[in-house]
Amino acid sequence: MRRRMGEVKQETDAMEQTEIYELKKTIGEAEALGGDPLGDLAQQLMQEISERKIRLEIVKHQYAGAN
Repeated sequence: MRRRMGEVKQETDAMEQTEIYELKKTIGEAEALGGDPLGDLAQQLMQEISERKIRLEIVKHQYAGAN
């Protein structure tokens, strides 16, 4: 029984060191403070996508004008 408890402790320690666990912990802390970290991330990604679409259109027009 003690050996198995030691194995479980090692597995738990290893899991707590993973990036996913750290992300989950960070999200939980932000939510506890009233934040919406996943919503903020989604908004940031949408902003980046919009900016890249604009840059793509600019490059397309520049390329079309060069030919």
